[in-house]
Amino acid sequence: MPKGTQRCVGLGTLRRWTGHTGSMHPHDMTVEGPEAAGMICDMTTVRRTVTLDERTAAEVERLVPKGGFSRFVNEALEERLRREALTELVRRDREERGPIDPVVAAQVDAELDALDALDPRA
Repeated sequence: MPKGTQRCVGLGTLRRWTGHTGSMHPHDMTVEGPEAAGMICDMTTVRRTVTLDERTAAEVERLVPKGGFSRFVNEALEERLRREALTELVRRDREERGPIDPVVAAQVDAELDALDALDPRA
């Protein structure tokens, strides 16, 4: 598949983008260009409804390209799930080993701050 092309399972969305009204087969479901940028592809997906406060919704609309909302939400939820798993791991570790030495904690904080300074999103 050419770079920038994604194979997707959203037939309804694909029909809207292409104007195709006939039957479609999986091999026909190739989307190229900016339309593919926000799609969650090559995986089983489920549809959910979310409610956002107006300020959050406006900020997301400003940041996320049209059609990229699902990908943005999916990535945010994946990040939150990773954080939750890490929090649980730290909690269990503290139960087993006790609190972290304050000197070590300060050193780790300094190293993380240095890494954050390298992050172009920071």
